[in-house]
Amino acid sequence: MAKNKDDKELEDDTSGSDTAGAVIKKNDKVVMITEKKLAEILKSVEKGFADQIADLKKDNAILYEAADKTLLGKVLNKNRKSLGMSVMLSRVQGKVVVGWRMIMDVVEKNNNGVWTEKQVIEITLEDDSKVEMPYMQFTNAIAADRINAKVLSRSVDEDENITFKVKANNGKEYNIGASFVN
Repeated sequence: MAKNKDDKELEDDTSGSDTAGAVIKKNDKVVMITEKKLAEILKSVEKGFADQIADLKKDNAILYEAADKTLLGKVLNKNRKSLGMSVMLSRVQGKVVVGWRMIMDVVEKNNNGVWTEKQVIEITLEDDSKVEMPYMQFTNAIAADRINAKVLSRSVDEDENITFKVKANNGKEYNIGASFVN
């Protein structure tokens, strides 16, 4: 019995196989459609898969950005798996920051009952020079000037500290602790 002028539905009481090699069992319905209609169906299915893949890539990018890079590095190193990671490197005075440490952290309550803090950070730059600055100035500086870098390799020392070897967009390679990226 015909569905429309292009598509036909046939009932087959015999077993066998079609020309594509699919097994047709007794009482299976065989539907004949035009090549144009088949192409439309396949295109629709393909678009659905492409949309799903795009959504998964977006979700993956969001999760990767939100991930704790130190923990992610440990997991990847444990599983020996590479995701082609990229990280952000901070710059101060136009040079990549490869480390920092707090050299002064004084918190006091003055005579008026107001808490004050004096925090000073020592920053180590890519050329091994050191720069000291107040903590608040430091946090503003590292947020303002950042560059992207691709992780080439990672290593873990006996204390489970992770070090990345990265290649920055400026073409230079750096060995940098996981705490000092992003």
